[in-house]
Amino acid sequence: MRLSVGLTTLLSFLAVLMVSEINPISKAIIPVAQAQSLSDNPKCSLSTVKGSYAIQLTGWVGSGANRLPYASSGTFIADGKGYLRGVDTVVLDGAPPVKRTVTATYTVDPNTCTGSAVSPAAGTFDFQIIDNGKQITNISTTPGTTVTGISIRQF
Repeated sequence: MRLSVGLTTLLSFLAVLMVSEINPISKAIIPVAQAQSLSDNPKCSLSTVKGSYAIQLTGWVGSGANRLPYASSGTFIADGKGYLRGVDTVVLDGAPPVKRTVTATYTVDPNTCTGSAVSPAAGTFDFQIIDNGKQITNISTTPGTTVTGISIRQF
């Protein structure tokens, strides 16, 4: 009896997988029809990232013996058209804080609600849009950095 229940459960699970896909972000199993509808009906655009955000980033800059702890906190305003500007305070390896102005351009993939940003001051980042732009997770893609963080829409 125990073997037949286990085999039935396994066969049911395999049947679900045959008509499903794995969501690459949440790793959840979603029906193929739903997965296809996600790509057919864009959920995000440049205008999803619009408004005033608070941002917090932490991590490391450099590698090996030259690796230094990094932290920054600030705000930025995204215009919903692919441009943002803001200010932040950066602390590198416990040195006195440095205030800076940051500008960047950004793009959004409408099907995956992900994007990329390029900033002369802050480097390059990939991001994931959460809850219609209320939150954004960030990861640096600048070589030699391991920096992640979150941005939260203020209003």
